[in-house]
Amino acid sequence: MKPSAQRRSNIVIAALFLGMLLLPGIVWLIEPATSYSVQERKKLVERPSLPRSLGALAMFPSQYETYVAEHVGLRDPLLALEARLHLLLDDSPTPKVVVGRDGWLFLGESLNHHRNVGPVPEHRLQNWLATQLANNRWLATRGIPYFIVVAPDKHTIYGEFMPDRVRALDGPSGFDGAVAALASHDNLKFIDLRRDLINAKTKARLYHKTDSHWNARGADIAQHRIAIELSRDFPTLRPVLYADSFDTIAASGRGGGNAQMLYSSDRIRELDVPVLRDTNYLCPTKPNASPSFSVRGDCVTMSKRCERRPVENPFELGDRRNLQYGDAFEMNCDDSPVDATLLVFRDSFFTQLVPFLSAYFTRTIYIWSQPIPEYRDFFVRAYAPDAVLYERVEREAFPSPRVPGMMGYLSKQPSSNRGASR
Repeated sequence: MKPSAQRRSNIVIAALFLGMLLLPGIVWLIEPATSYSVQERKKLVERPSLPRSLGALAMFPSQYETYVAEHVGLRDPLLALEARLHLLLDDSPTPKVVVGRDGWLFLGESLNHHRNVGPVPEHRLQNWLATQLANNRWLATRGIPYFIVVAPDKHTIYGEFMPDRVRALDGPSGFDGAVAALASHDNLKFIDLRRDLINAKTKARLYHKTDSHWNARGADIAQHRIAIELSRDFPTLRPVLYADSFDTIAASGRGGGNAQMLYSSDRIRELDVPVLRDTNYLCPTKPNASPSFSVRGDCVTMSKRCERRPVENPFELGDRRNLQYGDAFEMNCDDSPVDATLLVFRDSFFTQLVPFLSAYFTRTIYIWSQPIPEYRDFFVRAYAPDAVLYERVEREAFPSPRVPGMMGYLSKQPSSNRGASR
């Protein structure tokens, strides 16, 4: 190659290299700022303020480095590329998601629970139990029954699809210990859904593979058990199981939340999605478009005989940290068998139960929050419910002890499910 040609080639290579270095910064300047990562499901670090003291000055470089790392241009496409390379090796690019067998994706935080690394810490269990007993006493003085529901995590029902290298230790789980503690108080109305779900899973899949939640069939099994327990206080309630009333959509438009955290919701789609015939659980992104997988409450279209109304929140409690998404609404079903009002404190697992449970009562109020005293007192006095139900997912109701290096443990175990079908 002639010197002039070699020189031109070197200039082109250098220009391309410089362009690759500058491109993320250019994109960063052009793209609108964002404060939340949908894929990672977390709030992004805000730009640190200029230091005003020597201590703040010492911390400023690391704070700004973290800020740049979370906001630099092309971050999402680059992370998506990294995720695809990991998934080719049947590995997870993030500790937030565990790649299980046969295309099952689990939350990383479920590892501690699945392995039975330890019981629920006694102080946490006692604090949680004391709160439930206090709620029960407060409501009992007003003649209002109080029901407690814990939604089992996916690994509790489908632990056989966890990676082979993640072995559960012998002995009772943290869930078992917590249930035993609850059972020692006869006055608590605790609803354990595990047996119903485990028995029913032999007939149909009850949880989403690409999300952490149960699907509509799993919600049907859960609502049926809840309705049975509620009927002990409301004799006119006749529990209905909709097992033969489902259609199946071959594939959703996108995968669920676990696939989303792998930056792969466009590639790993939810298959065989059950849909109740008179209720739409899927949310079209636009008219005539294929439906997208979703478990969010604002995507649920109710049966025609029920009317959904927003519940205004006329009070402020500091940063309102316990009332998530402002998601408070009521369902009014005029021809329901129980002429009563049910107040539900819930989390995201209850979203799929809303169509089922609402049909039993003339009025059901849903509050996305825990029943802390301020909210409990306000909503009970404002809406005079005939019963209160509190639902919480297992990992939040009975948090397991955090074990340092758990993902390190996982990565060091030999994998025997390489090449599992996805």
